[in-house]
Amino acid sequence: MIKVTALRVGNGVSRLSEGGVLIPAEVKSISIEGKVCLGYPDVGAFDHVFSEEDLFPILIDEPWLKAFRFRCVEPQLSKAFWNHPKWSKHFCLYREMLDETVPTYLLAFREDEKPSIPISSHFHTPYVSGYFTGLHQLQNLYFALTGEELSMRKQ
Repeated sequence: MIKVTALRVGNGVSRLSEGGVLIPAEVKSISIEGKVCLGYPDVGAFDHVFSEEDLFPILIDEPWLKAFRFRCVEPQLSKAFWNHPKWSKHFCLYREMLDETVPTYLLAFREDEKPSIPISSHFHTPYVSGYFTGLHQLQNLYFALTGEELSMRKQ
């Protein structure tokens, strides 16, 4: 489940289909009552309004990072640093496997063009603080740092 207060228009989320399959979607609007209207960028369709109990995070994985133009700059087995062209001088993502199945991310500073200490535990935005795993959290962090959207549409 995702809290509606953690979402912004354009964020990527999942919802459960009637068959129990998670379907990726994009937040199109959020009402003052906390209801969320979803769209599906690949097909241009809109769906009904959902409550936060119906919404789930899309877990960040390598295909999503590559689709958003992140590239791995220091791969290791359980840890890695991912860079984005807009962040290349100051920040990167630090990936750590806190358990065997879900990669977890922190924001890290870059010093002398090399990844450095992860800082997310000290960096707070209204939408992201500390470790994060969800695509919507990455999109919100990207917006906080660049003032630009990290859109779900194919780049």
